[in-house]
Amino acid sequence: MISISPQQKIWIAIRMASVELGYDTYDYLPDERVDYPFVFIGEQFKQDERIHKDSLNGRTQITVHVWHNDYKKRGYLSNMMTELEHAVRNKFGMRLLQSDTRIIVDSSTGSDLLHGIIDFNIKY
Repeated sequence: MISISPQQKIWIAIRMASVELGYDTYDYLPDERVDYPFVFIGEQFKQDERIHKDSLNGRTQITVHVWHNDYKKRGYLSNMMTELEHAVRNKFGMRLLQSDTRIIVDSSTGSDLLHGIIDFNIKY
């Protein structure tokens, strides 16, 4: 039987928090046919993992992307990000070491999109 890594458990918990908030949530970056806004649970990094006699400790950083295609909905995108931060903070409590956010304009699709980025740093 394969056990689930602490990183995967955290990834699943963040994805479920987004789904429970009612957001269209993906574990891949969908194509242009998808409806906006949506959440993409993206990159994850493992840091400072230490194996002890009967436990595994470390940190993981997960990047969550929030996308919207309407400039007039920047406040909505910002609220989505805040709700996601609160949900993760409530789920992980003191284990959430840090969360950093930024909103950028992304024109890689040929039209200007709002791209919210949340970096969560969580201890396990």
